[in-house]
Amino acid sequence: MKPREAAAFLGRLNFLLSTSYTSVGRAATQPLVDCASNRHEGRGWQHKQQHKWTHSMTHMLAFFEELFAHLPPLVFDFRQKSRPKVVIYTDASFSESRNG
Repeated sequence: MKPREAAAFLGRLNFLLSTSYTSVGRAATQPLVDCASNRHEGRGWQHKQQHKWTHSMTHMLAFFEELFAHLPPLVFDFRQKSRPKVVIYTDASFSESRNG
């Protein structure tokens, strides 16, 4: 996977995960972060090995397949009634000489 492809995929994953509970799964994107930040342009054999699918990417893929299979759908009910207002009574005062 080329660094540009990894960065694009990482952005899409982060967008999907941002709506999940505490952005679960962001740590599992580390193989993509590593691939996206590797911007060296090698030559020959090293260049071909640089963009190779790794074992850690396979684990990442398996994790996300399982995670997305069990995440509940994101639902927002626009018809939900508004909650009653909360009124807070305080004893507050302001003094120019005291508060600066």
